[in-house]
Amino acid sequence: MSALFHIPSHPAFAASPSLGFFDPVTDGERDSGSALSRRIDGALRLLDLGREFQAKG
Repeated sequence: MSALFHIPSHPAFAASPSLGFFDPVTDGERDSGSALSRRIDGALRLLDLGREFQAKG
């Protein structure tokens, strides 16, 4: 059963003492993801405030 979940190793994914480790996400992608998360958090906060305001009538 464990053979079904075997992930073959590839040189690009292998750890290398001289190169550190492989990270497929660039700094720009990480920054964009963080900015998007902040915008989504803000939108959800506004939705919750709107629900509270609507509930007060």
